[in-house]
Amino acid sequence: MLSIRPRFAEAILRGDKTVELRRTRIHAHAGTLVVLYSSSPTRSVLGTAVLDEIIEAHPTELWPRVKDDAGVTQIEFDQYYEDASRGYGLRLRDAVPLATPTPLHSIRANAGLEPPQSFRYVNRFQVDQLTAALAN
Repeated sequence: MLSIRPRFAEAILRGDKTVELRRTRIHAHAGTLVVLYSSSPTRSVLGTAVLDEIIEAHPTELWPRVKDDAGVTQIEFDQYYEDASRGYGLRLRDAVPLATPTPLHSIRANAGLEPPQSFRYVNRFQVDQLTAALAN
């Protein structure tokens, strides 16, 4: 489950953004289903995508590889990675918006999950609970 600013979550679901930028590496492999949680003020799960690859590089090497797909300006990119020695680009594919976004209170009540600050790994039981919550 990735917590993403609303502007970026919506761009991913529209297909305008295919790389989500992170300062911390996530330990997931290609093909992992990613649940897209839109942070405040939206505070809802908006959809899913599939992790295609993780691009790891020094920010000066990362920018040329992701600039057309990250949905940010170079100024925003440079500010985000200021003082960082590594950057990560999560290349996403097959983004699917939910017909009805699932609000935070429903995720908490039906799946017993707290949304992450950045990302959260979920186990099989939590996936099942989250899937049921998303269906409601």
